[in-house]
Amino acid sequence: MQFSPSLRKGIAEGLAILATQSEACTTLSLNKAKNVCDEVIYTLLQDADWELWGSLDQLLPTLAESAPEKFLDAVDKALINDRCLFDELLHRKLADLQVATILLDYYGL
Repeated sequence: MQFSPSLRKGIAEGLAILATQSEACTTLSLNKAKNVCDEVIYTLLQDADWELWGSLDQLLPTLAESAPEKFLDAVDKALINDRCLFDELLHRKLADLQVATILLDYYGL
């Protein structure tokens, strides 16, 4: 992760606020706030691999709120690939969970 969790969360929340409260941006042209949010989410997720999706796990609901159509387009794209990146992501998450379970059992927790 290149940036701190706090910074990443703040940017995601800022985008969600911009998208949902765009009428408060009186100095922007019509649809500018929506277009900015759409472009950010598109750019972030257009070529995302399983590692990027995994690193965004806590932010995904907020990012989806920022640009729902672009977010769902990225999910659709990820699902139709020959090797669905979510398969790899779930495989990795399950492997982590299995390791954690083994460690908890080993230490009697």
